[in-house]
Amino acid sequence: AGQRRFAQSSTTTPLGGDGPKKVAAQASNVQTQASVHQKKFSWMPGRGMYYDLAGRAPHYKSDWVDGFRTNIGILAPATYIFFASAIPALTFGEQLADETDGEMNGVHVLLATFLCGCMQAIFGGQPLLIVGVAEPIVLVYDYMFRISKTYGIPFLPWASVTLFWTSLFLLLLAVFNTCFYAHHFTRFSGELFGVLISLLFLQQAIKGLASEFSPPHPHFLASASARRAEVGVGYGVAEEQPWLLFNGSFALVLAGGLLYTSIRSVEARNWVIFPGFLRRFIADYGTAVFVLIWTLLSYIPAVTGPVAQQLPETIPRRLVIPNTFDGSKNYFVLQRLGELEGWHVGAAIIPAAIIAVLFFFDHNVSSQLAQEGMHLRKPAAYHWDFFLLSMMTLLCGCIGIPPVNGVIPQAPMHSRANAIWLKKKELKPGEEDDADEHEGRPYYILENRVSNLLQSLLCGVALLATPILQKIPRSVLWGFFAFMAIEGLPGNQFYQRILLFFTDPKRLHKVKEDPKHATFIDTVPMGVIWKFTAVQFAGLAICYGITWAGIVGISFPLFIMLLVPAREKLFPRIFDDKSLQEMDPLDLSDAPSEPTESPGDDPYRLAHTDTGVPAAEHNPYAAFPAPGYHAQHAAQHNIHHASRQAGTPGSLPVYSQGGVPATYAMQPMSMQGGFAPITPMTPQQQQQFFSVQQSQPAQPR
Repeated sequence: AGQRRFAQSSTTTPLGGDGPKKVAAQASNVQTQASVHQKKFSWMPGRGMYYDLAGRAPHYKSDWVDGFRTNIGILAPATYIFFASAIPALTFGEQLADETDGEMNGVHVLLATFLCGCMQAIFGGQPLLIVGVAEPIVLVYDYMFRISKTYGIPFLPWASVTLFWTSLFLLLLAVFNTCFYAHHFTRFSGELFGVLISLLFLQQAIKGLASEFSPPHPHFLASASARRAEVGVGYGVAEEQPWLLFNGSFALVLAGGLLYTSIRSVEARNWVIFPGFLRRFIADYGTAVFVLIWTLLSYIPAVTGPVAQQLPETIPRRLVIPNTFDGSKNYFVLQRLGELEGWHVGAAIIPAAIIAVLFFFDHNVSSQLAQEGMHLRKPAAYHWDFFLLSMMTLLCGCIGIPPVNGVIPQAPMHSRANAIWLKKKELKPGEEDDADEHEGRPYYILENRVSNLLQSLLCGVALLATPILQKIPRSVLWGFFAFMAIEGLPGNQFYQRILLFFTDPKRLHKVKEDPKHATFIDTVPMGVIWKFTAVQFAGLAICYGITWAGIVGISFPLFIMLLVPAREKLFPRIFDDKSLQEMDPLDLSDAPSEPTESPGDDPYRLAHTDTGVPAAEHNPYAAFPAPGYHAQHAAQHNIHHASRQAGTPGSLPVYSQGGVPATYAMQPMSMQGGFAPITPMTPQQQQQFFSVQQSQPAQPR
């Protein structure tokens, strides 16, 4: 009943005389065709976008209904992602303001996040995808500004023309169905890019804290002088060495304090102190609360002690962000296009091509990480989302703001924040059902547009609060950058394999005893794992080194794209196929289009199992296989399938609804509408289950 109820909520209402079963069957047929065509390249222009829309259209209504149905509960993921998007936006704005001498700032970054986030939430194919200004685009704009100063090119008009070229390239890539190539992105390149982003976050945090010990940037001094003239108070700028040392030391305290408290707050659900509602509040909103707390603590030196009499106004250094309604020449950049010469327009093709390659990888990988491994029920829409990205880029170019794309780690963080944890059905004697205890609890991802739209609207509200944002110390943002770098590492198998280099071989058994450990540790020789990790680490080192190569650093996305064909063509010559399939499964485009009765024979399903999640954490709405279905189970299923065809009971466990092992009895959830693993089946129950299966015709899963 729960499965039917969920299916009906995700299909269109009946039209004319068609019954709900017929409409659902038609929608299912269209979605199946869309899923197949997403993985097949076609020279027919626009076919990929057509099938994306055909696959997502039946779910558009439920994307809104399911989100609003949770009532106030939708605020938790919305506000969580808002702070995960807004705080980096402010920091990137500070970085852009420093690198471009104030030509772009935090208001422009927040405006881009607000406008494009609303477009993605309303018109996007994958509503869980979060868009925003990413660290790589800040690096590209840094290099573009240096080039414009060297050759006397007006920066803002040149940046807009660059985005016009970029929008054209993205449009062509979407129309000619190139996003099918996203299915060739594997963990090797995707997780390498994720670690690179974390590394860039950490690098910026370190650089920002180091700058606190040096005289402030000229742009910062100009803004501070203007603010001092406006309010008529201030004690000057800290430029003497003792004050610089004090400012840097105080910045370390603020950044380190925010980093530590934020890391501890995300673990609040596992605390044994405080009531459950308070633990949930700290886990969901703790980071934002601690940004406020450390901002208030930053005023202590200015109001206490003898130092307050002489404390320069730039200690600590705070955000330099103009008021939203002060006006900006960026919004009228189209009037300045006449300042460009012909060769300026032609030269803009080079950075535009670099940005297009960056977006092709970054945007598709972000969308991939937001859905694959999450066992979502609704289909992807890579081509349509990429077409929408071209429209976003065109809009940003028209009003002189930086472009956006899918961001890591916010996109997968948004999906995980929308997890709905179901109730336990089996409790130990004296145990109460604790909603904050997620271990062994079934879950599903609430696929909706409401949380994305709310967090985008909150970014728009933040534009109205710039006088408040100006009170936040820059060092607090550097601490948040370090927190984002660390927060993006858990769940990344590349990072987990790096840790294996430092694991004592005598303690390796403790890693294997963890029920959530990656299954390749059990099947792949440790020497092969180390070799594969060393190759991946070398790729990371090269890519990171390119970002330090001066003007050549703008080309680092090209090297990341080269890793994709290298994984498919070169790696099979270095590693055996079985080890590669375990550590870095390919997304096979030649997989069977119809469900098969033998799960072990389906290479596409084998390549798309979440090997890091135990089977007990089951998504009741996910297609087969459930989380925890591993490649080494294929032999067991093949034996069972053969015994079933022969008419004899199989001695090994079988799989029932949704891919959950039959060693778990299945019972409907009365409130949530799904199935949850509870008591193990006895041999008699397994025999009875097998008898029922034999008496019924085989049905595709």
